[in-house]
Amino acid sequence: MLQRLVLLLCSCLALGLPADAARSSARPCARGAMNGAWNLPHPLASDGFIDGRLFDANGNSVFALRATLTDVVSPCLSCIEGTIQGTLDDGVGTTPDYLVYGNYRGNFLARQGSFTALLYPYGSRTPTGKLNGAFRDPYSNPDVPGQFRGDWVVCR
Repeated sequence: MLQRLVLLLCSCLALGLPADAARSSARPCARGAMNGAWNLPHPLASDGFIDGRLFDANGNSVFALRATLTDVVSPCLSCIEGTIQGTLDDGVGTTPDYLVYGNYRGNFLARQGSFTALLYPYGSRTPTGKLNGAFRDPYSNPDVPGQFRGDWVVCR
């Protein structure tokens, strides 16, 4: 039992979740893979977007990910940096299940990089999950979105 509590505490700390979340053994965590379209903002256009799916360990689609990508000015001329703001929705009910807030950064010329985001239950200020991944959005055809892949975890 003590080992289980220590593992749960370490998992919550790795997620950046409050330590009191580890005290409740009633907080199972779900995790899996994710992928979809990633369209970086264009210099003379509006924000970019993410449109993807999150899958459980059995490969079942459990959430739709929809988010806006907004560039942030960086002193690094060969870098791309920005914010991620969006939602996760399981398709049940009238509101999204989680709000998504994060950041991305990468190489401007290669138009690829990595991202991370925290998940907040709708109406809460306490994060209960995290997204991590990588993206690639080649500039060869700016009208065709690139792709992202990654992992997710949510502790309910």
